Amino acid sequence: MEESGHYYTVYFTSLAVGFAEDVAYRHALLAQMPDEVGWLDAANLHMDECLNWKEYDLNGNKRLVPNQWRYIIEFAQHSLPDKYTGNSSSEFQRTVTRKLLLNESPVSLKFGMLLHRLGDTYAHSMMGNEKKMYTVARPAAECFTLDSLGHARDGHDPDYPFLRPGLFYLYLDDLYTILLKKVNSPESKLYRRRMLTNLSIDNIKKIFKDILEDQDGLVMYSLMNGMTSGTTQFFLIDQIRKAAVKYLKVTMKPYAPEKSGGLTLQEFLTQHPELQQMGISRESIINSLKSIYQGVTAP
Repeated sequence: MEESGHYYTVYFTSLAVGFAEDVAYRHALLAQMPDEVGWLDAANLHMDECLNWKEYDLNGNKRLVPNQWRYIIEFAQHSLPDKYTGNSSSEFQRTVTRKLLLNESPVSLKFGMLLHRLGDTYAHSMMGNEKKMYTVARPAAECFTLDSLGHARDGHDPDYPFLRPGLFYLYLDDLYTILLKKVNSPESKLYRRRMLTNLSIDNIKKIFKDILEDQDGLVMYSLMNGMTSGTTQFFLIDQIRKAAVKYLKVTMKPYAPEKSGGLTLQEFLTQHPELQQMGISRESIINSLKSIYQGVTAP
């Protein structure tokens, strides 16, 4: 899922259910992080590992990607199961991810990384067969077979909300339900913002439906006139930001650069000092990933 789904949709929904602005912003940054840090990005690692290229690890050292690390990132972080041993049911992957999110602190690193995984359980379901996930293969020798490439067979299309709006609304349902439960839990008392009223899921889906499907809107104009997906996403992001001001009275912090990719962990954290208070490190990321991996592979 692109920035419009991971960063801006998480940001908007987290604000809409009542999380404080700084917490909602951190949710958005952490949900976007796995697509920006090279050692966490599925497509980046798959290409590097398969071509025997080096990549900057979480310590900032450039080295060959271990096959097991690539597999953990593809599966645990990006919901791309192994085609032989993984469960390729999209509903199964969503169910185990929901469970992990509901049992995790809403201000933890792991929670943010799971928000990314939740988005990918939708975006990484197969175009035309959304009940199944795209798959990868653990054996490096099968890196380039069609059913081992994740969603590369369909390019970036699966990641764009405007190409499968119905699926995106299901994602919104899930995301809203989870965040609403977390913001209303006793542990979140200090993390709420004062609002006259929270937006309901019906309110939010109507806002996004108007953005995505209004025949006179910029997104549909872009799609109907054959503009690039990048241009269409630019319009989508612009409309989400305007909706945040109109309905939530919040000016969302923009994600800049919109798509950088291949960053070292330190580069990403330097760009986003708001995360520094969380003590994010190589160790905390690895521990979170191990915990997620155990949670999504448990019987």
